[in-house]
Amino acid sequence: MAYRSTRDVARLLGIGTSRLSRAVWDRRLPAPEKGPGGAYLWSDADLTRAPPAEHVGRFGLSVAEAAPTPETTAKWSRRTDALAAWLLAEWERERAGSAGSADRPQRKPGGQTPSMN
Repeated sequence: MAYRSTRDVARLLGIGTSRLSRAVWDRRLPAPEKGPGGAYLWSDADLTRAPPAEHVGRFGLSVAEAAPTPETTAKWSRRTDALAAWLLAEWERERAGSAGSADRPQRKPGGQTPSMN
């Protein structure tokens, strides 16, 4: 009996080897027997049992925006409010830090900051 490699079978089906292996892993394609090294050995019988290539490796995928629901609107509103509050607190903290410069090291003449060692 003649066996083919996964690469040869993928080429015959017009798909990549990773898609063919994934189709076997996902059980969209019956697994052929394995050789001593663990590689699949594809027989002619395995190829006749295989569904057409469009079922094995050709998938269409689309992404579309979902209509907002009251739950998602409330969730994004809470997230926006939390982010705005955090940004405002950080801004106020930075402003307060620049007004009270007693805890910051003073610059030496020449623009260098003293070492903190």
